[in-house]
Amino acid sequence: MIKALRIPLALAAVGYLFSAPPQPLKVLRAYPGADADAADTIVITFDRPVAGSLDNAVDPRTIVQLEPAVPQALIDWRDPVTLRIIPRPALRRGVTYTATVTTGFRAMDGSQLAANYRTTFRVRGPTLVSGTPVSGLDTAKNLAATPTFTLRYDVPVRPVDIAALTRVEPSPTCVRGTKRVAGTSVVPVGDGATRRREVVLQLSTALPPNCLAALVAPRELTEGGTAESTAPRARTQTRWPFRVHGDFTIAKAECSQEGYCPTGGITLRFSTPVAGKELARALRIAPATALSFDTTETATEWSIDATLKPRVAYAVFMSGPVRDVFGQTLKGNPAASFRTTGYEPDVQAPYGRLTIERGAFRTLAVRTMNIDTLIVET
Repeated sequence: MIKALRIPLALAAVGYLFSAPPQPLKVLRAYPGADADAADTIVITFDRPVAGSLDNAVDPRTIVQLEPAVPQALIDWRDPVTLRIIPRPALRRGVTYTATVTTGFRAMDGSQLAANYRTTFRVRGPTLVSGTPVSGLDTAKNLAATPTFTLRYDVPVRPVDIAALTRVEPSPTCVRGTKRVAGTSVVPVGDGATRRREVVLQLSTALPPNCLAALVAPRELTEGGTAESTAPRARTQTRWPFRVHGDFTIAKAECSQEGYCPTGGITLRFSTPVAGKELARALRIAPATALSFDTTETATEWSIDATLKPRVAYAVFMSGPVRDVFGQTLKGNPAASFRTTGYEPDVQAPYGRLTIERGAFRTLAVRTMNIDTLIVET
């Protein structure tokens, strides 16, 4: 009787195990995350197969919705566990989308989502990529009083929109004795309504010499910045420092080799850029020696080839008028001096296992340069 009772109980337990409902279906991951590009594909991955075969697959268009709607989007199964949405046309920049997966379907094991699944992401708006001559954290130097800036975006934008959101902020030292200027405007160069990736802007009012300022430009535009009929808005901004040029002066002349420099060449630095052809007409050196440099360049620092003599004082000077790229004449002392060094002290002697004569002087050859005393221990 006991054995007969156990068999039905065991069968009942097995039947209970097989009839237990599956665990709820879950979404493992969704792509993209918080931020997306306009051409990104939305991918939703489940923790178990949903579409087992083409003839036994859940219609993906009935279980997922995208808001705002993208009517021509392609929605299909990439594989049995992965649902994808390919936007056609591309997603709207600066817009936040929500993809919702409903509960009205079953996976292959009969499981369902416990609740609707939602993932939200924002499509990045037109984004600033780089700029010229300002870009990054380093301060751009020797800009014109009314500088021109080129801003490059990842998609075409209207220059008039960018100009409306861009300003130049001078430092307080630029406006001594007057009320500080909070910001000066910039204007687009050329047709401001034609969309393009590169936007050229010019400062509308001149800054004083040697003025430290910053260009404040939109790093990313919201949806308003992409529509022709609505005013643009900047979601984030970038701040790039720059300095307006000062007076044109000779900053420094020195021998170009670090440390010991017995024979040259010469490094000549100016405060502002000067053209090589302009420099070639006036640059001289005393005592006189031949000078050579690239006259096609324009720079503030010049590397000049010259064969100099050790321990000699040289003077680099301008024999006539010279102007920088801003048309300024040279101010202050038109000459700079430096002195070459002697050769670096040096001792060269044989080392390691050596063979010398048994008799005679038993000598080892030692070569020295600029050494007046040599102490030898044996």
